[in-house]
Amino acid sequence: MRRRGFALSIATLLILAATLYQADAATAPVLTVAQVLHDGNPVTSREARITLRDLSGHVEEKGLKAGDRLPDEVTISVPASDAVVVSYTEAGRNSTATFEPGSKDTLWYTGTQEMVMVQGGVASFTDPLSFFHVQAPSLSLAHNLTVFSVDVEPTRITVTCTADSVDTELLASATGPGSGPHGGTPVEHVGRVDTVAANGTSSITYKVTNQGVFADVALSSDEAAASRGDATAEYDIGNRFYDGQGVTRNYVTALHWYRLAAARGFAAAENGIGYMYYEGQGISQNYPTALSWFRRAANQGDAVAEYNVGSTYDNGTGVRRDYKTALRWFRLAADQGLDTAEYDIGYLYETGHGVPRDYAAALHWYKLAAAQGDSRTEYMIGTMYYFGEGVVQDHAAALYWFRLAAAQGLPAAEYTVGYMYEHGLGTPQNDANALRWYRLAAAQGYTDAQAALERVLRLLNRPSR
Repeated sequence: MRRRGFALSIATLLILAATLYQADAATAPVLTVAQVLHDGNPVTSREARITLRDLSGHVEEKGLKAGDRLPDEVTISVPASDAVVVSYTEAGRNSTATFEPGSKDTLWYTGTQEMVMVQGGVASFTDPLSFFHVQAPSLSLAHNLTVFSVDVEPTRITVTCTADSVDTELLASATGPGSGPHGGTPVEHVGRVDTVAANGTSSITYKVTNQGVFADVALSSDEAAASRGDATAEYDIGNRFYDGQGVTRNYVTALHWYRLAAARGFAAAENGIGYMYYEGQGISQNYPTALSWFRRAANQGDAVAEYNVGSTYDNGTGVRRDYKTALRWFRLAADQGLDTAEYDIGYLYETGHGVPRDYAAALHWYKLAAAQGDSRTEYMIGTMYYFGEGVVQDHAAALYWFRLAAAQGLPAAEYTVGYMYEHGLGTPQNDANALRWYRLAAAQGYTDAQAALERVLRLLNRPSR
């Protein structure tokens, strides 16, 4: 399984993406409709005017009623006369998110944080958001505030947050088009810090002028590009948080940025989301959902995603194991030169899984992968020459391939090279060389090498007669 060498197009006026307060990763929340209101009054029947869509914008269902279980990823369009209250439980704590009349919101849960994307209207939360992201043709903001509610209007966004989370220096750096340190003049913050003593919250209003102010609190050039809707930049930021490059590694934040890029149909981000579902990183492990994300990316011709679809069928994770289907997807990825796909095709031919066993075909695919420096494949070619599988047995040729793999630090290859020196297979016997390769493999914790190292040292150190 690979993340990367690992569509919803948001065209509405205003988009806000937010993540709810961090909770216990071991407790996966369940999204349930707690209440549906019509003209302010609770209703128990199905409200047909509320529409559910998937992240690609396709209608999944029309109508919603209290008690409905929501999918992991869903967009809710609430008519002007209705409101929806969604409940969930995290770490034993009951919480709710309320979407007011006329709002359009996308929800998904990660198993550690709820995520909400509001494209218009009012959203409020009993547990505060730890981060919010606003993106639009006329306004773009990203703040680490503790937020209780957001009101998105055509010309302004009002955020209610805790007073102690407000960073006035950060807010002052927001800019519009033109000149200035971030490419423009400061955005007008109306009533920026208006503390409400009763509950310790503040109100911040971001006003969009007639000139179309573009506010941007960018921490890097990537974030500046991402705030303008650049899917590649959003994906790159996700990678930075996934790998911990210059920031503290945070899978949930990585997933947030991958989702923003995936919402624009960015295939690599779709594959990244699938990988995180597959591994349970920042989200509850879910193999079927992982496969659905891999397919989205694979259907756009993403080679790594094609490989991951094949690997899912090869391993039988969340689906019935099907080597023939795995081989078909591996071939698609191999056609684009992906070495791991070439290796796995070779392995299927060598073992006869999904195809008749064919050592010649296995060697062909292994050599394609080895040409790209894949150490596992170099080792497999060595074993074929060592045992004479589909080729004339040739220990010297085997040693050549084992040494190539060992030079890349593959511990099994290091051990095997040491073994061949110890026993004089394909090379003159040489205990010193055997010890050198055994030590390299043993240093990586390869247990057979540790035992061989002790054995050779005992033989060399025993008293002579």
